[in-house]
Amino acid sequence: MIATASYAVAVRSLFVALVVGLAACAIDFSGYRLSDPASGGGAATGGGGRGGAGGGAGGTTGVDAVAVGSDHSCALRDGKLWCWGGNASGQLGVEGVSQSAEPVHVTSANAGMCGSSVADTPSPIGLVARVTAGARHTCAALVSGGTEMGSGLCWGDNSKGQAGPSPSGSVTLPSPVFDQNGCPLTNVSALDAGVDHSCIYAGGEQGRMFCFGSNESGQAVPCYPTATHPPFKLEKAADDALVPQQVALGHRHGCAAEGNVVYCWGGDTHGELGDGDEGAGGQGGAGGQGGGDDCVMRPVVAARSFTNITAMDAGNDHTCVIDDGALYCWGSNAGGQLSDQPPEVHVPTKILDEPVAAVACGEKHTCAALVMSGEVRCWGSNDEGQLGPGFTGGLSKSPVVVPLPPVATLDSRYRHTCAVTTTGEVYCWGRAESGQLGPAVNPGPGSKSASPVLVPIGL
Repeated sequence: MIATASYAVAVRSLFVALVVGLAACAIDFSGYRLSDPASGGGAATGGGGRGGAGGGAGGTTGVDAVAVGSDHSCALRDGKLWCWGGNASGQLGVEGVSQSAEPVHVTSANAGMCGSSVADTPSPIGLVARVTAGARHTCAALVSGGTEMGSGLCWGDNSKGQAGPSPSGSVTLPSPVFDQNGCPLTNVSALDAGVDHSCIYAGGEQGRMFCFGSNESGQAVPCYPTATHPPFKLEKAADDALVPQQVALGHRHGCAAEGNVVYCWGGDTHGELGDGDEGAGGQGGAGGQGGGDDCVMRPVVAARSFTNITAMDAGNDHTCVIDDGALYCWGSNAGGQLSDQPPEVHVPTKILDEPVAAVACGEKHTCAALVMSGEVRCWGSNDEGQLGPGFTGGLSKSPVVVPLPPVATLDSRYRHTCAVTTTGEVYCWGRAESGQLGPAVNPGPGSKSASPVLVPIGL
């Protein structure tokens, strides 16, 4: 799941502009209902749910983006990176703690240069432009020369090479990822972390998307379906580089948007590739050129023409895209994560009628923030409070309103979700066993909170 500061700031600015514009026009929206949740799903109703999330204004301010893993969470505030939750694999980017419900400031990173190994002495990490979280690993892109296109770093669980080219137990500090020539990936403009694989687009002379890590279904290195190797290139065809603006990785698949075309690769058991193939499933996008440095991935094109893609995200086995404000999703619907669609959806299908500003895909649930109100709605599995306090059943295919202040952006990976409000506060809800919801909920076996709780960042 990828989080960027610039996107969240833009959404917050749009929301403020909409509110100011509506006030200036003196339009009375009292009594107007944005939607009428379908009956039978137990959807929460009334007032959009704002202001009921335990805290309100006066907590943290200035957070731009969040990234959520299976048992940890991270946030960007003014270019500084804060993480909290489980740290058994080093996914928080700090040493000496097994977990921390209190957000910790990530201050150090290992260095690297072409032809050299990772430096033994850590140095200050500098400003962070983007952060993304996998199951138990984290990746980020640094600010360089005043732009959001610096070096790519990964850390945490590296048992399958998802945090670097050489599989190991774990990487405890943010560390550079090297290409096949032994040079760190730089000029990074897009990246994402799947459950246990990662993809980073490096511009400049490298000019390619590089993927690495777990590879059961060809999601990282299709020429070697059972092996993990240094980052390999993802291309649309020979010498035709994929230049993505958005990347979304799931468990055994990945998707990326280049302009308004969506490309997907890897496992297709439940329609994850979105290309309309309703066969027996299996692996897609695995055409390569042989071994060595010439091995490349060949993704397939999703079976829909988009016009203005602004965001995308992937859960374990499903993917969602926001196109001109409309939310389209595809893949598995085993937990109701695609709302009232069939058990498997093989082509991008519209899910909500209202315009959407942000989307987050968990293991088997999905959440979206609406454009006009910033209201958050979630649907799918609810075994650990993923859908908020307005629904107590195990699954809802009807969207449930989560009581929050207006939200600009949000993220999920497994069974918890974190959101950034339009005033820069962070709220999290769902599974809490490792402290991933912050200090307001005590970690421990079975710990969870359906009610969003405020997380203090940088105080």
